[in-house]
Amino acid sequence: MGFVRGSFLFVVSIIIIISLLVMNFFVVMYLALDYNILKPELKIAIKEIADNEMNISQKIGEKYPEMISNCKNNSDYSFYNNLISESTTIPCSVISEGQEAIIEYEVDDLVNQSYYREYDCNFWDCFQKTESPFFLFSLKAKNYWGGNFFIALIFSLIFIALAFFLVENKTNFPILIGFLMILSILPFINFELFFYPLSGLFSFSGSLASQESNIFFMVVKSMFSFISVVSLKVFKIMLTLAIVLIIIGLVLKFMNFSFIKRVVLRQEIKEAVREEVTKTKVRK
Repeated sequence: MGFVRGSFLFVVSIIIIISLLVMNFFVVMYLALDYNILKPELKIAIKEIADNEMNISQKIGEKYPEMISNCKNNSDYSFYNNLISESTTIPCSVISEGQEAIIEYEVDDLVNQSYYREYDCNFWDCFQKTESPFFLFSLKAKNYWGGNFFIALIFSLIFIALAFFLVENKTNFPILIGFLMILSILPFINFELFFYPLSGLFSFSGSLASQESNIFFMVVKSMFSFISVVSLKVFKIMLTLAIVLIIIGLVLKFMNFSFIKRVVLRQEIKEAVREEVTKTKVRK
């Protein structure tokens, strides 16, 4: 392989590693933000933080007699929800079930509103313009990661195709791609260690830049253990595909070696027969 061709292949290989890494990050975030998977995990994290950091149980306990009194003449009760930093209304049917049911209702309200809310902003603009830092755990965010996954996939396939034309021995191509895939998924063994520092890129403005923003980062930290589980699943899938490609490459190399060996053996037999015929003619 010429120096120029080899240099191009090296550069293309680095680009493939980066593009596959980015693609895998996008697919992890997309899968982790599935509502049915996200909701129970997010609720656990929010309830723990709400109780430990915001003393929600104590505040609900203080308001509970007022709630019960209000429900004697009304069907619901309105109050300021510390979790979503705005007024919320709770049905008296929930209040009658007790203080724990009220906290559960507040948390559900936060998760549902944050996830399905219509955000009138672009993804990165929302971190500056939105009234809720929990935008990151929304359907809009899920669709953003999903859309970028397909872009990264197409980008990766283009450079993988380019690598195919740059590899001189085509039987090495599956082995090369398999090896590059393994390098690209190594950070996903421990997602939290490699990607948690990226949470510092997200900042919020306005009144939410203090308390609720701090709560958001606490939730993010709690959620990373859950996202790491999804990340490990993606790692195993990609590792399996990489191993399959490497095995295919080795099989092709073996088949190619066996074919060449047969060709050489056939040629040697022909030469031996030709020599024997020549010797026979000379004797005559």
